[in-house]
Amino acid sequence: MLWNYITVACRYFSRNKLLTGIHLVGLSLGMAACILILLYIQQEFRYSSYHSKGDRVFRVLQFSEAGAGRFTTKTPAAITPAMLSDFAEVEVAARLLDDWWLKVGRGDKKGTLDVALGDAALLEMFDIELLQGDRATVLANPNSIVITEEVASIFFADVDPIGGVMTAKDGLFAGDLVVTGIIQDM
Repeated sequence: MLWNYITVACRYFSRNKLLTGIHLVGLSLGMAACILILLYIQQEFRYSSYHSKGDRVFRVLQFSEAGAGRFTTKTPAAITPAMLSDFAEVEVAARLLDDWWLKVGRGDKKGTLDVALGDAALLEMFDIELLQGDRATVLANPNSIVITEEVASIFFADVDPIGGVMTAKDGLFAGDLVVTGIIQDM
């Protein structure tokens, strides 16, 4: 019986090639759209799920009318203290500036690091494993830096990196940075 259905369908498809092509294109586009929607939903549910407090972490976006009206992650620096003082629901807030490149050096070793500038509350908000250093004071000094294991092995292969100094040579920031902590590679 099944073989009979397949035979009839093949005859129909061979006689009506244009209609069959239109149906197949529509079916393919519909299935592709469904798969893309399901992948998007899956990604949204997995966002920050690897953090134990991921369901309580929110990101503040700013709507900018200049330049076609779109959302941007650049918000005023004063928004963090304002949120902590004005909203009782906010337990911890941190500022973060990521996607920033910094030219650093230590002795004869030089390189460019992908850095993120942030508040000490980031270590409280996210499950970032601190391998060396004190979690409470690791970012207390403005010129302190927390580096990954990989950066520590490159710049401090022969000595203990805690307390070591890296010199930054960039247009936005130039000066000495003291290594106060090491985090696990992400």
